[in-house]
Amino acid sequence: MNREAQEAWRPRRIAVIGVGLLGGSVALAAKRRWPDATLVGSSRKPETRQTMLDLQVVDHAFADAIQCVADCDLIIIAAPVGHIARLLPEIADASDPNAIITDVGSTKHEIVTAAESHPAAALRFVGSHPIAGSERTGVENASVDLFQGKLSITTPTDQTDPIRHDRVKQFWQEIGCRVISMSPADHDLALASASHMPHIASAALALALPQEFAHLTGSGFRDATRIAAGDPLMWRQIVEANAPAVLAQLQQYESAIGQFRGAIASQDWTGIEKLFADAQTAKQTIDAATCGPEDDSE
Repeated sequence: MNREAQEAWRPRRIAVIGVGLLGGSVALAAKRRWPDATLVGSSRKPETRQTMLDLQVVDHAFADAIQCVADCDLIIIAAPVGHIARLLPEIADASDPNAIITDVGSTKHEIVTAAESHPAAALRFVGSHPIAGSERTGVENASVDLFQGKLSITTPTDQTDPIRHDRVKQFWQEIGCRVISMSPADHDLALASASHMPHIASAALALALPQEFAHLTGSGFRDATRIAAGDPLMWRQIVEANAPAVLAQLQQYESAIGQFRGAIASQDWTGIEKLFADAQTAKQTIDAATCGPEDDSE
């Protein structure tokens, strides 16, 4: 892709592979930003293809991802994270040589490694992770404003085409995101702490409540366990793909729980108060650093 093409670039035909909540929201946001662009989407489920057409999320729907990407200049893979690495080589081989391919996967090392082991994918692919979502799933829950004020992370390496990287950053910015770049390894370590471990903590809290006390829970418990309502298969794939980093961050969480356990066991109430105060300060720091609504799913 030469510099002249880079300067003139704007998406003309955009493919979204896997039109669920995230993929559908990408398509809606892209349609609003570039109303003259053609949006095409793929799903293996006939009912999903019909829904995406009925809701005017895309202009054309395909069952076959390979057929979907023909003649597209921008391809966003929004399939479950466990499928992206497998799909990449096939999609790259079927795409135009000047196409740009990116994704929305919440783990990156495995996906980027798969791309860089395949010549066509290595040329065309730029890893992305928009930190946006909901505990709800499906294209019927897609929102044109899902990415407004959210953070999107790109994960270039020394093999990434810089012009394509610039175009992917521009794409996320144009549909409302702030964009930063990290290495795939740094991304996975950071998201294990900021996203993957919190989901496990939320799930564990839901599991720990005796069911006979469920009717006694208030808004605090519901807030703390809200993300435990996320799709189990999706979260299994995320944890499986990022297991070493998740384990490392779980050790940090277990250490914090251990401090509370130790202080309570020794009746160190001053120490307990200090832990709560430290947590309050940490939460205030987190809130000050967060711009826009938090991600709900990934």
